[in-house]
Amino acid sequence: MLWQSREHGVAPYVMPKVDHNVFFHTMQSLRTPTGFGATLKNSLSQKDKFSSLKSHDYSNLIRFMLPIAICGFVTKGVSQAMFRLARLFHWVCSKNVALEIWIS
Repeated sequence: MLWQSREHGVAPYVMPKVDHNVFFHTMQSLRTPTGFGATLKNSLSQKDKFSSLKSHDYSNLIRFMLPIAICGFVTKGVSQAMFRLARLFHWVCSKNVALEIWIS
């Protein structure tokens, strides 16, 4: 099967274990305003996984923290895609929607 063969290499969005550990250390050491990212930091388990997050926490993670935290760990293309995804998610979740941004 194609996805099980090793001849195609690793996908560009997959982090090695060393980078994975540094990424989670970066997430734990982020300084955020009071109440903004406190639950995110507390939700990091001992196994370097997010646990017991609510939808608001995931929203903050995708829109603000994740694009900044992954910059040095993935390729430029993956980083740009993450920033675009964060921008789209921020636009979808906003109270006032400006269509001019997405039409151009």
